[in-house]
Amino acid sequence: MRRIGRGIFVLFLCGAAGLAGLSAWAGLNWRWSALVGLNAATLLCFGYDKHQAVMKGRRVPERVLYALTLLGGTLGAGLGMGIFRHKIHDRSFRLVFFFIVLVQAAVAYVIWRWW
Repeated sequence: MRRIGRGIFVLFLCGAAGLAGLSAWAGLNWRWSALVGLNAATLLCFGYDKHQAVMKGRRVPERVLYALTLLGGTLGAGLGMGIFRHKIHDRSFRLVFFFIVLVQAAVAYVIWRWW
């Protein structure tokens, strides 16, 4: 097995930063731009992890996928699970994913309601 190089993560971050910069240039608020970039990075990580799973290479740790989802990459994670058909049969991963979605929905409701 090969070790995951830092280069692939730098590539993900550059792509996400580029997308965030492009959306900021297009006139989106910086918060929305950052969210777009984070979701792009999450989607790319899910795709890379699926590729590594097929090639029997070194995988992206689940805690990294969870962290990206928790930080706001929920849409990217959901798209990654659907597009790449990745982690959809792993019951424990799906339970944690949906728990994260519920927590984020509750936080969004509280912010919307009382802020």
